[in-house]
Amino acid sequence: MIWIYGHDEKRLLYEIRPENTGEGYQIVVKFPDGRVRVERAADSAELIRRSRELQQELQADGWTPLMPH
Repeated sequence: MIWIYGHDEKRLLYEIRPENTGEGYQIVVKFPDGRVRVERAADSAELIRRSRELQQELQADGWTPLMPH
């Protein structure tokens, strides 16, 4: 699943995807300045917990979810 967040005229992509190994998940945030933040979650419970925390951090920093993709 991919979400698009906006802040002023900037956009970032927030993606949740399965690990390439088939076990666990990745949370990937691609910032407009080219930085990429990747976190890993071993299972769905950890994924949900960490995803909520990261989305709250982004919103606290002024990022607004524009739409899921």
